[in-house]
Amino acid sequence: MNNPAYATPVQRLARQVGSQTVPALLLLYAALYSVTHGLGAVVRGLDVGRLMGVAVLALLAGWWLARLAVRPSWLATLCAVGLGLAITLVVVGQLGDELATVGQAALAMAFWPWQAAGWPDMAPLLNPLNTLLIGIETLFVRLLVWLVSVAEGKTAYDPVAVALVWNAAVWAVAVWAGWAVRGGRRPLQAVVPALALLSTVAFYTGGGINMLTLLLAATLLLLSFIAFNEREQYWQAQRIDYFDEARRDSALIVIPLVIALVLAAAAAPSISWKDLVELANKYTRKAGVNRDPVLPQSLGLQTLPTRADVFDIVRSPGLPRGHLIGSGPELSHDVVMLISTGDLPPNPQPAALKENPPPRYYWRSTTYDRYTGRGWLASGALTPVDYRAGDNVQPIEAVAYRAVEQQVTAVEDLGTLLYATGTLLTADHDYRGAWRSPEDLFGATLEAPAYRAVSWLPVFTESSLRQAGSDYPDWVKTRYLALPEEVPLRVHQLAYDLTVTAPMPYDRARAIESYLRLFRYTLDLPAPPPDRDIADYFLFSLKRGYCDYYATSMVVLARAAGLPARLVVGYASGAYDAASARYIVTEADAHSWPEIYFPGYGWVQFEPTAGQPAIERPGEAALPVIPDSTAALDAAAAWRAGRWRVAGRWLTGAAGVLALGALAAFAIDRWRLVRLAPAAAIDHAYHRLQGHAQRLAGASQPGDTPYEFAAHLRHRLAELSQIVGFDVSTHAGEDVRQLVELYVRAFYSPASPGLAERAQAVTLWRRLRQRLWLAWALTRVWQFTGLANADPQTGLPRSAKT
Repeated sequence: MNNPAYATPVQRLARQVGSQTVPALLLLYAALYSVTHGLGAVVRGLDVGRLMGVAVLALLAGWWLARLAVRPSWLATLCAVGLGLAITLVVVGQLGDELATVGQAALAMAFWPWQAAGWPDMAPLLNPLNTLLIGIETLFVRLLVWLVSVAEGKTAYDPVAVALVWNAAVWAVAVWAGWAVRGGRRPLQAVVPALALLSTVAFYTGGGINMLTLLLAATLLLLSFIAFNEREQYWQAQRIDYFDEARRDSALIVIPLVIALVLAAAAAPSISWKDLVELANKYTRKAGVNRDPVLPQSLGLQTLPTRADVFDIVRSPGLPRGHLIGSGPELSHDVVMLISTGDLPPNPQPAALKENPPPRYYWRSTTYDRYTGRGWLASGALTPVDYRAGDNVQPIEAVAYRAVEQQVTAVEDLGTLLYATGTLLTADHDYRGAWRSPEDLFGATLEAPAYRAVSWLPVFTESSLRQAGSDYPDWVKTRYLALPEEVPLRVHQLAYDLTVTAPMPYDRARAIESYLRLFRYTLDLPAPPPDRDIADYFLFSLKRGYCDYYATSMVVLARAAGLPARLVVGYASGAYDAASARYIVTEADAHSWPEIYFPGYGWVQFEPTAGQPAIERPGEAALPVIPDSTAALDAAAAWRAGRWRVAGRWLTGAAGVLALGALAAFAIDRWRLVRLAPAAAIDHAYHRLQGHAQRLAGASQPGDTPYEFAAHLRHRLAELSQIVGFDVSTHAGEDVRQLVELYVRAFYSPASPGLAERAQAVTLWRRLRQRLWLAWALTRVWQFTGLANADPQTGLPRSAKT
């Protein structure tokens, strides 16, 4: 039966792969599983599935590099680093579709019948290629900015940079493990980096202990497996007889022994991982080592909290969106709850829906009254009060109001907080309210995944709010006009300047709201400095941000202007599904907003966040929403179904690896520009433009002014666009004009350029650099293909001069 002709498919596969390969890979997989899932438990926002995919690819890459005996070792290292860099960029940057699109278009160009059909349309290749290059450069820039911040001792959490770092670390650990086991049969050395990585994370966070136990078990089994294989090979080489069932008997002894040792280590009362960590903390503190350094926080590591009452959690200091799903501004589009209000019937006619659109609601959970300068908290002792189903929680304050009945169904685990629009009246389950005072509800909780709540909303017009006056109750004036003494004077002065000509409280609130909506909305922010007031930092330094910054700044400015205001946390309206007559609320709708008190109407919400539509009230038009200037290019969508998709991925992947060096250089150049003084940065960008223009359009005359140089370059770009059938002049020409204008103002006017002008110059040069390189490449292609007689000076066909 030892004849190979009678071997089963499994036996033939084992001979091809090797009897030692599959068990070794499975044990290494278990070790990497423990590392990736241990990191996923303690690193905020880390995608464990993608991280595990990277680990498996790295393990196989290291295994095959060792099997192919790539020599010298530096060449194998270079291959592993290059492959890891490409895969990490594709996985973290989610650039797979762009790579596939560019590959399909490139292959289609390669098989294009040039002589019969002439020059093809370049848009399906150039548009997605431009998108891909911008995406890769953005990844490098974000990583460089994060590295610089960490090097300077600043905490800067960037989810993209964090994902790049952790994926790269796992790739290095996994590729080394595969290489060491397959190439040198060094199981202990193979797993040491993984043990070091997970142990360091467990030391800082106090989590990942279970995964560390699994890693230890996989390591012990791998050691015994490799040791037995080496002994077996020695016996065979020395022609020593041994028992045929020795492998099976060894496994029956080793596996239970390893399980018993690991379980004993995990369960022994005399050995506590927590005590070991605390002991390590004690000695590291004596040695002057800080357990809360900048690097772990910047890497997204977070110590695991202990369980606490929900009101104790959400009333704690800080920016309130940290209490929402996602633990920060980086929220996903996963659905968290479905809400129906009965305002419209299901499946309304389009005309009826247009004439009577669904109301816009804010789903309130908790409110904050005390501003600390670093964030918000609920002041004083909260008094919990239990209510039976159907009990009214508080009387109605408004002179005119409407009741809203909402059916809330939780899709994700929202905890026990009760969400409702406006001011809560009652619910159909037993619930608990937490009160600051008899008139002031902090929030409510309810133990049910689905519930019906009734709340009231004040009914008003702009005119009625203007006539509301300022006769505020004592509890409102005491609690909602207070500001810390440490709020900088310039914040108070700004509130004064914004509202000095506004006669009524409502006009003051609208003036502040309109001013804040001019700030740019973004989630890509550094951590606020620990010694700065949040509102002051947002208003005078950052000048961009997300809802917490907008809402905090409006509440502070409103209080400085004499308007009682508070900060509210919950969710924005969400998307309305007409078919089911429900609001679909996602994690991305998590929101905070300001509310201002008006006598006779109660709390009225405002929307200063530029990323949200402005609130339309009766008698007022909607404020303009600043659109996002970065629209995605979709000219290559039709190419996604092409038959060259698979081959295109490989081709584009190889081209992407070769282009990484150039992209890194672009990113470093941009980083250098933002570090220069404003005038020097503008001058640098202008002279770079002149250098590119000389290669593209010929040298300008010595006596040309900047405006003449700009006109000459724009004319050449327009000529090129007419010939190749691809527009490179419309946007590039406008960018040239703006950069030249900045240069002239910087060096020919008495006013010195500032940080805003520097940022504008950097952005313009980034766009121009890509478009000018593209224009230069097109001229070279025209010369190479010989489709036209090229002008030796400009590289353009002579017919372009007509």
